[in-house]
Amino acid sequence: MVRSRELVEALGRNFDGAAESEDALAAAMNGTGTGPDGEEGWSLACTHGDPLKGYTCGLWELFHIVSIGVVEWNEKARQDQRITSLHAGTTLRNFIDSFFGCRECRENFVSAYDDCQFGRCDRLTDDSNADANSWREFALWLWEVHNAVNVRLLHESSERDGTSIPAAKDERNVQWPTKDSCPQCWNEDGTNRKDYLHHFLRSEYWPKDEKPNLRLRQRIKNYVITHEGELVDASVTLLSHRWVVPLAGLSVVGVIWLISEQQEKRRVGRSKKDGPIPLYK
Repeated sequence: MVRSRELVEALGRNFDGAAESEDALAAAMNGTGTGPDGEEGWSLACTHGDPLKGYTCGLWELFHIVSIGVVEWNEKARQDQRITSLHAGTTLRNFIDSFFGCRECRENFVSAYDDCQFGRCDRLTDDSNADANSWREFALWLWEVHNAVNVRLLHESSERDGTSIPAAKDERNVQWPTKDSCPQCWNEDGTNRKDYLHHFLRSEYWPKDEKPNLRLRQRIKNYVITHEGELVDASVTLLSHRWVVPLAGLSVVGVIWLISEQQEKRRVGRSKKDGPIPLYK
C-alpha cells in the first residue's frame, strides 16, 4: 500500500506529462521504480508470494484510493464542484458492472450496491451540501463491503475444504485492519469507530502530508473536460491488468468525473429520441 501511495504522489507531480500517452505514463512510472523498466509484478502484500496472483487485490486498492480521493477533493472544492457520496458510489458500481472481468465478483458487488446492503441507501447521499462525514461514508461503506468479501471467501474455503464452520473469531481475523494494526478502530463488541477508521484508511491509501495543489487540481479538471474523448479511447485500447492501478493513481477523482460526464452526454443526446436512460442495467 505504501508503494501505491508513493505512485499516486509521483504521478500527481507530473500529471501533464504522464497524461500524454502510454509511453509518457511508463516513463513517469519508471522514475518511481514501478514501471516496465522497474519492478515487475504486484507487491508482496497482494501476491502473498504467488506471482500469478495480485490483480484483484490491486484493483481493490484502486477502489479504496478513489474513495479516499473523493473526500480529499471535496475538502478543497467549491460546492458546485463537489462529488457526492452517492454519485461516487454509483459511478464505481457502474464501472465494476461494465469492466470487472471476474463475473462472480462483479455480480456480488452490484447486488450489494443495488440491494442497499450495509445501509448503502441511507449512508450515500446526493446532497452536495452534505458535510465531510457524508463524504467519508463512501469510503467506509466500501471498506465494509471489502471485509464482507473476505468473510465470504473464508466460508467458501471452509466449505470447499470440508473443515469446520468458521467461528466469529475466525471472521474477525480475516477482516482488516486487525486490532493489532489499529486498536482504536474497533470497539470491544467488534463494531467500528468511524473517525479512527477513516483516519487509518487515509494513512494507508493517500500520500502523507499532502498540501493543497490548486494548479494540479485545475489541470485535472481541464484535462477531463478538454480531452475526455482521447482518454476514453485510450482506456479501451491500452488498459491492461498491469496498468489499472497506475492509471487510477493518475486520475483518482478524474475517473469519476470522466465516466459521469460520458453518461450525462449519452442521456442528453438520446433523451429526445429514446427517453431517459435507466441508471442501472
